[in-house]
Amino acid sequence: MVYVIIGIGYLIDILFIVHDERKHDGLSVVLKTLAAACFVCVAILLSNKASNPLLAKYIVYALIADLFGDFILILRNITTKHHDLIFVSGTLCFFVGHIFLMIMLFKNNPNVIVKSLIYTTIAFIIFGIYMLKTLDASKAFKVIGAIYLYFIIYIQAYGLCSLINVGTRFDLAFLFGYFLFAVSDIILIIQKFRKNTSNTLQPIYRLSYFISQILIALSIAYL
Repeated sequence: MVYVIIGIGYLIDILFIVHDERKHDGLSVVLKTLAAACFVCVAILLSNKASNPLLAKYIVYALIADLFGDFILILRNITTKHHDLIFVSGTLCFFVGHIFLMIMLFKNNPNVIVKSLIYTTIAFIIFGIYMLKTLDASKAFKVIGAIYLYFIIYIQAYGLCSLINVGTRFDLAFLFGYFLFAVSDIILIIQKFRKNTSNTLQPIYRLSYFISQILIALSIAYL
C-alpha cells in the first residue's frame, strides 16, 4: 500500500508540475494538495508500525504542517490579493514543520546540540549572509528569510552530526531526505527573490521537494 501511494503521489506531482507551467488555476491547487496528502498518508501508515512511535509522530506532524504550507502557498495561483500575506502564512506552516523535526532530532540524539549550533553559525556566515544579500526582497522578507535559512541549515547540521555520532539507518535516511528538502527551499528562494532567474528552476525545486518529503516519510520505517 505504501508503494502504491508513493506511485500515485509521483504521478499527481508530475501532473501538477506540467499543468501549473501552462495555467495557474484551481486544478493546480487540487493537484498540489493531493500530492502533499500522499506523503502524509505514507508517514501515517509507517508510524503505525514504528518501534519508536513518539519520534514517528513528530515526523507525521511535520509533514502535516508542510501539507498546510503547500495548500496555502499554492493559493497564490488563484488570487492576486494578499500575495505577501499568503506567502508569509505558508512559510510559517513550513517553519512549524521544521520545529517538529527539530524536536524529533533533539529527542533522538540530544548529544550534538552545541556542536551542530557551531557548525550552523559558521555555515550561515559563509553562505547564508552572502545569499541573502543577493536577493531582491524587502528588509522584512530578508529577516524572515535569514531566520528560516538559519533554521534549515541547523537541522541539516544536526542531522549530519547525529549521523556521525550514532550512525543509524534512520539518521542516514532522514539526512538524505532533509538535504533534498533544504536544496528545494534554497532553489525556491533563489527563483522567487533573485533577479533574472530562469523559470526552469521551478519544476526542479518542486520535484526535489516532493521527493524529499517522501524520503522523510520513508525514514520512519527505520525507527
